[in-house]
Amino acid sequence: MGIFDFFKKKQPEIKDHLDRLTPEGDIPYGWAAANWEFINKTSDEYSHFFGIWYEARDKAPKEKYAALKSYVTYMKDLKRICAAKGECFALYCSDLWVNDKALEGYERELQYIKDNFADLEDMYQREQYIKHCVLPQLPDLINEKPGILQTEIYKMFPVDCKDHISYELYKLSWDGEIRREKSGRTYSLYIK
Repeated sequence: MGIFDFFKKKQPEIKDHLDRLTPEGDIPYGWAAANWEFINKTSDEYSHFFGIWYEARDKAPKEKYAALKSYVTYMKDLKRICAAKGECFALYCSDLWVNDKALEGYERELQYIKDNFADLEDMYQREQYIKHCVLPQLPDLINEKPGILQTEIYKMFPVDCKDHISYELYKLSWDGEIRREKSGRTYSLYIK
């Protein structure tokens, strides 16, 4: 019996322990290496679905809902597959990929979008209008009327635009595109 035969005989004994948690409730040493292919595949898939959802968070409710539903469905499927593969896979899944509290939160968010879809769509369309139609006008308004008061600009647009305009003017000032000078309770605005 050579040294290589000795290690071959021990290998099955070590592998037998990889399908059960340790007495402390941990994944056994060597489990990740033995299941590297599954771990790699899961990591790629999870990243894919998470990435789609992450990118859709500021998009229209329809896109956000579809992306989140795909992400939640994937997590539920992964949890079910891991549970069927054994306790080590189930623990690995719950520790690394599918947190039950987070999953519940995502499911509540899905339900919220579904229940409030029309209102969310209206809000999204309004924000898009402000972002693409109102805010781009601000530098031109200031350029046409140097020293215009910030409060005068507010009056030119619907009331629900005020917070957006205020933030945009602050940002333009911070970026050095305009100058804001205190004028009573408001600001006089100038192009730099």
